[in-house]
Amino acid sequence: MSVFGPVDNKDRLAWQVVAAAALVEVLDLGFKRDLPVVWWSVNGPGGLQGKVPAGYGRADEREVWRAWVDVLDLVVGESWTGSGVEHVKATARYRTKRGALTTITLRAEIPRPEAEMAEAAELGRAGLRLGDELAREFQESA
Repeated sequence: MSVFGPVDNKDRLAWQVVAAAALVEVLDLGFKRDLPVVWWSVNGPGGLQGKVPAGYGRADEREVWRAWVDVLDLVVGESWTGSGVEHVKATARYRTKRGALTTITLRAEIPRPEAEMAEAAELGRAGLRLGDELAREFQESA
């Protein structure tokens, strides 16, 4: 629902057209600045989504993400770590050359160093051992 009434299919298509126009501008900017390739797509609600593809390498993936974040003046959001990778995200509203607004979100999954992963695995194992010990103590006291 918008202030003008219910959102319909034409509204959604119009938002996607704006995001597609923003995509052309973003790709042109990347070409002119010789930025590394990012996978871009227009999402259903009409935003522009970017993802740094795997394969650059840990440091390089962060640098690719950071280069685009800086060029597009994106706001870095919270990151989280899971499954051996750090998930990073940055977002901002983007105004096209014609004045239309859309949202750009750029994500990357940056592999964690093996040493960090080994340490995290050991902490997990230590937690399991502690849980086992507590369970035994509980059973013995019952």
